Amino acid sequence: MRSSASPGTPSFDPDTVPTLTQDRKDDAILYTALVGDADLLISDDKHLVPDRHEHLWEHDGRVAVAITFDTLMNERLDTANLGAIDGSWLAFAHI
Repeated sequence: MRSSASPGTPSFDPDTVPTLTQDRKDDAILYTALVGDADLLISDDKHLVPDRHEHLWEHDGRVAVAITFDTLMNERLDTANLGAIDGSWLAFAHI
């Protein structure tokens, strides 16, 4: 007998997404980031990043940090050597 288990996120039912933001349409995006254990949620939406810089969201013991694209580029990636990244795999991702 053989069995296997694969890690994954909890089941997702859009009708049961909790109210998390001031805009109900953004709740599913934020909830997905939370249950998926995302490191960062990058958005310029004012409801996801209310201070227009960086916002910590918490729900049911899960945490997600939402930042603007500008914050990502100017504060999070400023020390990264983007020239050292091999982007050749993008050709396969865009088939």
